[in-house]
Amino acid sequence: FERILPVLNGLGANTQTKGSWLDLSMVDGEKLQRTFKLSKTYTGSRILLPLIYTCFHLLYDSDGVISRASSKALRSLLEISSELATQKNDGTKDPNQNSWVKLIETTFVPCLKNGIMTKEIGPRRSFVVLISHVARHFDGCNSVHLYGDLRCLIRDDEPDLDFFLNITHVQLHRRARALKRLRTLLSTHHDSNDDQTLFSDQSFANILLPLAMHPVYEYKTKAEEAYVIEAIASVGEIAKHLPWSKYNNMLQSVLNNLVRYPDQERFLIAMICSIIDAFHFSVDTGEGTNVNDETQTQNSSQGNGVWRSLKNRIMPKVESFLIKEKIDKRGSKNKSL
Repeated sequence: FERILPVLNGLGANTQTKGSWLDLSMVDGEKLQRTFKLSKTYTGSRILLPLIYTCFHLLYDSDGVISRASSKALRSLLEISSELATQKNDGTKDPNQNSWVKLIETTFVPCLKNGIMTKEIGPRRSFVVLISHVARHFDGCNSVHLYGDLRCLIRDDEPDLDFFLNITHVQLHRRARALKRLRTLLSTHHDSNDDQTLFSDQSFANILLPLAMHPVYEYKTKAEEAYVIEAIASVGEIAKHLPWSKYNNMLQSVLNNLVRYPDQERFLIAMICSIIDAFHFSVDTGEGTNVNDETQTQNSSQGNGVWRSLKNRIMPKVESFLIKEKIDKRGSKNKSL
């Protein structure tokens, strides 16, 4: 503790301070290479990789002082990277190709994606807050992997309406309100028939969808029921905006998890229904094609990929859950709907 905390405090300090991210990458680069036994290919911002991974690991620490200091250090790295990208100090004409921006995109953000999926609620809140900082600092970058399109969910002028602050709030009703506002925003945009998507596929699938699905799997008490119902409705609304590959993976995952979470069975069934109701893909069964036509391929005669997946995987799986096998008092097995 006494050796780690001063280092974390230094990383979370001003960019010009001794021991900051920028200072370590430029002044103490050779020292870090020797300490972490890095090859000479690790130069510039890449020298900081071991420290970045360590800070992410410490977000899981049970000591609140350590985890908060790690979070502050990572936020400081985002601020420095954003400033350097704006200055274009590494000679690149395109700020999206800045080495510090690439560090965030290829190292920082993948760690956040993994952290959002964790089942530990405390650390997950830190990862969600860091996602909001990424969106805030890099909303001008073109890369969809920096989630700049989520900037519209951040409300610096009115924190009570900030999605990220509310979805990580300790009070259940604040989290439910965050999901409801998100669902309303998506529904309004969908009903407007605007061809331009509100968020990218990556933002929907990697950030918003996991945040909406967590409450369903983590349901424990009746007090959480309203929150879970709102989460299920939000999942259905998000599903309307997903491409087929991500929609298919999501539905397959929920179907597979149905038997693994018996305590959440009714909510998982409700979520499956919500996802199926959001089905928005064109289906070609191939029944109207001329199989004698030499130009007609075998795949097209069997329908498109959506139909084949529905026919061979999804529908049989759903139908298998419609019939439940029960054992009566006499020990005989009976099947019922």
